[in-house]
Amino acid sequence: MKKFDPQKLLSPHSLFLLYLILSSAAIMGFKMIFPGSIPLPFFSASWRLITGGETLIQLFPALALSALVIPFGVHFNPQEKYSSFSPKFLNDLGPFIFNAIFSAAIYALASLLILPLTLNYKTDLEAKARLFYLSEERARVHAGQGEWQEAAQFLDICNRIWPDAPELAGLRTETSIRLDEISHKQEPLPKGTLTTRYDLTTPKPVNAAQALALADAAMKEERYFDAHWLATLAGDLAGPGSSESAASAALASRAWNAVSSLEPNARQSEAYRIYYLKRDAYRALVSNEWIQAYYLFRDLLSAAPGDPDGQYFLSLSEQGLIRMAFFIDEIELRDSPDGALLSVPYNDGGSAGGRLVIRFKSLSMYPDVAYGIGAEILAFDYSGRQLWRIDAPYAKIVPLSIRQDLSIGQDLSNGQQNTGPRISILMHALDRMDANLSWKPTAVSFAGVAPVNTQISLDLNWDDFVLLSGISRGYDNLNPAQLIAAAGLGPDYGYLPQIFQAQAISRFTEPVLFLPLLILILAAAWRFRAPVRPRYMWLPMLGILPVVFNGVFMLYRYLTDNLTIWTVIGLGFSMVVFLFSAGVLVLFILSLIILAAQRG
Repeated sequence: MKKFDPQKLLSPHSLFLLYLILSSAAIMGFKMIFPGSIPLPFFSASWRLITGGETLIQLFPALALSALVIPFGVHFNPQEKYSSFSPKFLNDLGPFIFNAIFSAAIYALASLLILPLTLNYKTDLEAKARLFYLSEERARVHAGQGEWQEAAQFLDICNRIWPDAPELAGLRTETSIRLDEISHKQEPLPKGTLTTRYDLTTPKPVNAAQALALADAAMKEERYFDAHWLATLAGDLAGPGSSESAASAALASRAWNAVSSLEPNARQSEAYRIYYLKRDAYRALVSNEWIQAYYLFRDLLSAAPGDPDGQYFLSLSEQGLIRMAFFIDEIELRDSPDGALLSVPYNDGGSAGGRLVIRFKSLSMYPDVAYGIGAEILAFDYSGRQLWRIDAPYAKIVPLSIRQDLSIGQDLSNGQQNTGPRISILMHALDRMDANLSWKPTAVSFAGVAPVNTQISLDLNWDDFVLLSGISRGYDNLNPAQLIAAAGLGPDYGYLPQIFQAQAISRFTEPVLFLPLLILILAAAWRFRAPVRPRYMWLPMLGILPVVFNGVFMLYRYLTDNLTIWTVIGLGFSMVVFLFSAGVLVLFILSLIILAAQRG
């Protein structure tokens, strides 16, 4: 059996790895004991680990530089004399050069990939904590107003963030009792049920002739409500003065007369009430009063659950309703909710140069929809005067095309002709079951007139909206691909493209320049190595060197960041990329020459 050689522990590789491991463990241990301000007690363990990892990545350059230098003061001090550019010298320094390359590779991986993920996870924890307290506040408000279903919804959000939070135990119990009492009083209805009478998923008639043909067929089958609906649609498609318009009006009149003939005998009181309820609901539907129609058809289905007209037209009214409002039970928790702040161009009555500032206390993003809590929209003109302000407790943001019907909402685009995609912000939240419960925005006019609609559309495509929402989390949270995409947004959204371009260059330049810095420090360590083996002088250097090198690296980072931003602004992105690439190559070659030129 081979005996263990203690001298192997003093080899450059061993000392390098041992110092990195022990210093990393010390940093993580310190963060476990002193984690700073924890956003939510439930996140205590995760917060300690993630802040420890963040600190470790930020201090890694100082640790790597110290680990590279320390062997020169502990063990490595060959007695052999070397001449400049000696192959033997470079061969003996091979382990140190390998450690330098290894350190640069690890830091590049950590700074480009791991650090953005770490910062995003940390931001997610902070955002979830804010959402927890915001949802707790909303749950208590709804409970105080007797809105127990809404209170239960926000308690469910709290429970998914912090399961069985002890501070909410009393509110959970009371809400559960109240919901049980409500469930015994009424049987919940299903969300709009489709029937086989007229499939809403099939394409609508594209011209008046098709609509008239479908209406005539519905009349023959004695589906008078369908016949009136399709005849009215045919008239809208035909336009005034055409032959189809006259035919559709006549057919709609015959269908409505047929509907009126269905009026029951006054002695049949329940049927009489149901008839008028259906008629009022249908009138609201054809008048595009989608919200009123939705609740009337719900009342109809409560009185006559099997009514086929009620089931069909409830689904139709719900399709119209979701273009101007949304149900509060749609709001769901996203894995990474966070607040957002956006600034977009605004054209006030033909005067260009205005801006809309949009803020959400919490914004949960999905692939094709977003839900906001605590929305604020402020409008300013070109001179910075505040025109109006809208506050909405809840908001839903959806992508839409300008080809869609925007007549429901207020168009707050920049006034340019654009057939591309837009986003729509819905600010009218409804209770799915109770017509008396709704949450509308409040508007205040200052130097302008606030929109009267509860929906606004913006000339902003969905991908840009998602990117702008992500920028609100901070530049450091963006990966290099997102920085390049953000630079392409242009200055219309309150950000200078050069900021993102400089950030992208710095993100790549910092780890790449770290290798020449390591080689230069290695050359300096050889030049100022201890002439004789010290006894205990190297012990304080274990703590002093990281502090010194951290200061050096912070200065290095400060200089490169400022140099990058000023050169991007002055010379342009493409020129700076070329100059920095050439500069990195020259500095790398120069550092190798300086190292090889050492002697002693």
